[in-house]
Amino acid sequence: MKKSNRTLALITSAVSALSVMAPAAPAQSFAAIDASKRLNINAIKNANIDLADSRYDFGSKDNFLKDGKCNYYDFLLIEKEINRIYAEKSFPNINLSCSSVSLSDAAQQAGLTTSMLDLTGDNNISPEDYCALLFALTENYETEYIGDEAALNIKKYKNTSDTEVVVPASLFDGDWGVILPVQKISSEAFSGCEDLEAVYLNDYRQPEWTDRYGFIMNADGEVKASTYLKICSNAFKDCHKLADIYFPQNIVMESGALNDTAFNWNKYNHFDEGGVDYYRDSNTSSPAILAYRLIDPESYSDTDLTFMAGTTSINDEIAYKHPFGESVENVIIPDSVKYIGFSAFRNCGKLAEFNGKEYSELDTAHQDQTKRFINAFDGTAFISKETQRLVDEIVADLNKEFTSSTSDEDKLRAVAKRITSRITYTDYTNSPDFVLYPDTLYNILDYSRLNSDSINSGLNTGYVVCGGFAKVTSLILDSIGIKNYSIGGTWCGGGHAFNIVYIKDNATGKYGWHIFDGTCFGAPSIKKADVDNNLTAADVRKAAANSRSYDGVIDFDGYADFSIGGNSAFKAFECSKNKQLTDENKIFVFKIDPNDRSRIFVHGFEFPGISRDEEGEKEVLFYFGDRYTVENELKIMKDPTFVYKMAEE
Repeated sequence: MKKSNRTLALITSAVSALSVMAPAAPAQSFAAIDASKRLNINAIKNANIDLADSRYDFGSKDNFLKDGKCNYYDFLLIEKEINRIYAEKSFPNINLSCSSVSLSDAAQQAGLTTSMLDLTGDNNISPEDYCALLFALTENYETEYIGDEAALNIKKYKNTSDTEVVVPASLFDGDWGVILPVQKISSEAFSGCEDLEAVYLNDYRQPEWTDRYGFIMNADGEVKASTYLKICSNAFKDCHKLADIYFPQNIVMESGALNDTAFNWNKYNHFDEGGVDYYRDSNTSSPAILAYRLIDPESYSDTDLTFMAGTTSINDEIAYKHPFGESVENVIIPDSVKYIGFSAFRNCGKLAEFNGKEYSELDTAHQDQTKRFINAFDGTAFISKETQRLVDEIVADLNKEFTSSTSDEDKLRAVAKRITSRITYTDYTNSPDFVLYPDTLYNILDYSRLNSDSINSGLNTGYVVCGGFAKVTSLILDSIGIKNYSIGGTWCGGGHAFNIVYIKDNATGKYGWHIFDGTCFGAPSIKKADVDNNLTAADVRKAAANSRSYDGVIDFDGYADFSIGGNSAFKAFECSKNKQLTDENKIFVFKIDPNDRSRIFVHGFEFPGISRDEEGEKEVLFYFGDRYTVENELKIMKDPTFVYKMAEE
């Protein structure tokens, strides 16, 4: 689970990792502007740009050759041109007069002048100019902000008579005055576009601009793993003439995403090979190929899952819950693959090899590729073995420190210290938290943003939100013999995740359930000066671990509701066998007994078909203390009514 509006201190604790990735820019930059002064939104909205006016035709895709159209490619050209000008000036925190700057040779050869790029008409060159063009393009779409994702969902395209559409990979949010990536195209977003013949989908590329810490976000213009585009089912409903679709690199699709389209009916575009259903886009010179779904499990040979040469992306959950997923032991992924979707191979428990090799046998490039999309391998032997190795390293280190007299409280504080030294809390951020572009670590680093809650991501990549912290904590506590659960609930803010632990309270001498939160208390405050000193992420984490106070990580008095939901990825770890809940279809709502902390109230169940409200608030006492057994717990997971039977005994 994600926790919104985390303190910047938590995020900055590993920002120095960027110092080895990009050259530093001066501290003063647009990223330092106060939120209320980031852009002149009124100037952007009042530019009154008519997209049919030829003056806004700056070129075509990737060049200044005019094509008689004004679309997203024109925005990308002037965005890159203006950002280049600001980069040459070391990103000054001012607008630049048209007379003080010059355009690139390519732009000048195409006949462009600085005054032509002054779209707001203030005789200056500034980000407001390209934002004005993007705002005009945004007016063609009905969008919604995706909470906590720093991205937009296209709900509806308004120009239903168009025959060709270049779908922007980013749009301008006029409420916050920022540019956001497009992450999703909703069901029926293009319904009614009965004349539509061609659609160009595009990858969002983090631009060459400074982040909040003063580093260049993406000087090379690469497509980051943290950005992707999901096409929802029936997105192009009734678009029967739609025959040409051009894919981005990072694309995933829901079932039936291209229903009703001529593109879907074309056997060149939609075909199967070796038991995998593929979509190939309309670019005949270098097509993008999406491995869409697995089909008849009898089509596969032996225990290998092989993706065809030229595949560029693998769909979400492609093998998850598929019958063959229970058998596959080796997945063969060609180097052409640039994007692997969410939980692609989740819970393929026997999957132990990637291209015929265990993780430890892979070269650095393929290990890095695995880390970029590590959530795709949750619940597999392939990545769980590596995570277990890292857990074992921490446990071995802890055991050197522990003695027979080490209290449970001291053990928990030692665990929190080790985790702080290995992992950084990394969120996507909400709109008010960034300037012009999303610029927190998951947006900048080349990791899938869907890694943030992965049980394997914390120790392998070093970047997760609270859910990832809690799962790693459970693995370590399970290994050292402290009973615990990874929890998600309302305590410490909506949607937060943490752990509850069954330990001896030093003050009372009694065993009971208490709250243990490795992310919420005593977070380090890293100053920008630390970043400017070019410290590595490991340096920053180590310093934070050594300076952090751990007094607040255990809450001995908390009683608030929390829910325990199963996470099937725990099945892949021997250390957590029969210790963590793994049934993902049931969520149990608990409260620690205020009169006896060795007991917990079960007062609600949430799972498909039954909501907590329907179940009601009937409090039933369930003993996790003297009456706890793994056998009883497993019975409750299978039959929630068993808890009532226990209470009646």
